Amino acid sequence: MKDCPYVWLRTDHQRLIIVADDEGKPVEKDVPLRLESIDCWRLYDIRPWDVMVEVICTAMAPPPENPFAVDYAYFDRITVEERVVVTGAVLEFLRRVYLRHYFFSDIVMADIKKLQKLHFRDINTLREYQQSIVFREQTT
Repeated sequence: MKDCPYVWLRTDHQRLIIVADDEGKPVEKDVPLRLESIDCWRLYDIRPWDVMVEVICTAMAPPPENPFAVDYAYFDRITVEERVVVTGAVLEFLRRVYLRHYFFSDIVMADIKKLQKLHFRDINTLREYQQSIVFREQTT
């Protein structure tokens, strides 16, 4: 196929699948995965995250409840300024994922609600900080 994405197995692919030739002998080379999402690329509105869901759910046994689970501990390790930008970007990504109506969409919606609270709390924190700086400048 031309003008569509491929997912290639690289080194250590034996952990995921065994690739064999026509005679059933294992092959030690890089090969593209045959994925349903890639096969449907031209027929349907397939997005990169559709491919990611298929790869993650195929490679993991059992498949995760939510292939796009949010690592909330990460947000505690970055500054509030970074967190506002990152949560905004993650919220937009999760919105797109949610609109695909995957089997895990309810979990994604719960993450969206939790991240929205964090996002708007941090925006308010930054606004209050900015206002306190302006107030201090005006009184001096």
